[in-house]
Amino acid sequence: MALFSCYAKQLERLTAYFASEPSDNPGGATSTGDNQRKTRQQRFISKKATQEIIAAYTAGESTVTIAERLGWRRNTISGVLKRNGVTIRSSTPDAATVRQMIQHYTNGESLAAIGMRYSLSPGTVGSHLKKQGVTLRPRPGYL
Repeated sequence: MALFSCYAKQLERLTAYFASEPSDNPGGATSTGDNQRKTRQQRFISKKATQEIIAAYTAGESTVTIAERLGWRRNTISGVLKRNGVTIRSSTPDAATVRQMIQHYTNGESLAAIGMRYSLSPGTVGSHLKKQGVTLRPRPGYL
């Protein structure tokens, strides 16, 4: 047993956890069928946390950064905002921003650098440039 003693505490915690689970619904399955989706317990979000999320978002913070800071999923943050009547900002750049991206690209910046500048992926930047008729340079190593 000494070989596995480092796992003894974890085993105790798991044993206690599974002992506290209701035996009539193991794993939280929605029905007894094997192909049924499992349900996830909905997170309780306090009024204070909701107010913090709304304040951070209206101050300009993105849903991704709020989620990372709280250790939650981005969808959870978006759901809180939507349920409280906050309009979600569009992540699609406007025409002026696309013109600026084109200018940066024609000045020699990479799609990745432009994406970092505007918080977009390089693929998204490339898509917007292509829609405006810009011919993309070949990727390094892909001649």
